Amino acid sequence: MDHTKKELTCNQTRNVRTAFVSYSELNDKDTLFGGEIMSHFDSACGRAVFNFVKRPSFTATVDLIAFIQPVRKNEAIYVEAYVSGCGNTSVSKRLAERLGFRLVNYTFRNLAVDLGMAFDELLEKAEKDYSYDRQVDSHQVSLAQEGDCVVGSRLAIWMLKDLAVLRVFLSGGLDKRSERIWLREREHSGRDLPATVDFTSRRDRQDNVRYRRIYGIDNDDFSFADLVLNTERFGVEEEVDIIVSALRARSG
Repeated sequence: MDHTKKELTCNQTRNVRTAFVSYSELNDKDTLFGGEIMSHFDSACGRAVFNFVKRPSFTATVDLIAFIQPVRKNEAIYVEAYVSGCGNTSVSKRLAERLGFRLVNYTFRNLAVDLGMAFDELLEKAEKDYSYDRQVDSHQVSLAQEGDCVVGSRLAIWMLKDLAVLRVFLSGGLDKRSERIWLREREHSGRDLPATVDFTSRRDRQDNVRYRRIYGIDNDDFSFADLVLNTERFGVEEEVDIIVSALRARSG
């Protein structure tokens, strides 16, 4: 069986929707309801995701929607959606679905909501105060200890080293990871691809230093992992198949 990943370009997942605004879609300001706009977004994105995974999906979360200018009657809406990248979170979610387990993926975004703090503000504070890292990681460990689950995070196999039934490390080369980030963020980051490669490399080094200082962890040493998968060679479903097979073998 050929497990080589079939690469898809962003354009191959692309979906475009156009529609004219009707009277029934207007609010009391004679502009299009925000919910109608979001519905168009959701439909276009759903089709783009289907073009990528070839299976039904749903919207789990939305990072940001900014309503900059109103849309009025008889004006047209044009929505273009495509999949810019697929990585560790996608594999973790799909694996949890396959196994019927909870997905544990507590992040800085979750902590910001819990603290009633803006995400950017939390990131700025976390640069100088490592207690925020500790809060995220300790809470994630607590959630994992509640029962069978799939834990997806950068430090999962280190933080749960002695508890996990199967420790899986998903690897990806700097260039491929940088390309995914660039495709996802190029419209608002202002960085070209070479600059994104440099940014990603610098962030990797900073994370490595921070993890050493906080926990004494060298996240470049994953030799103790039970399974290491190169995400540049396999698709999400193939990766999940391999992990499930390894889990069954481990469980006997």
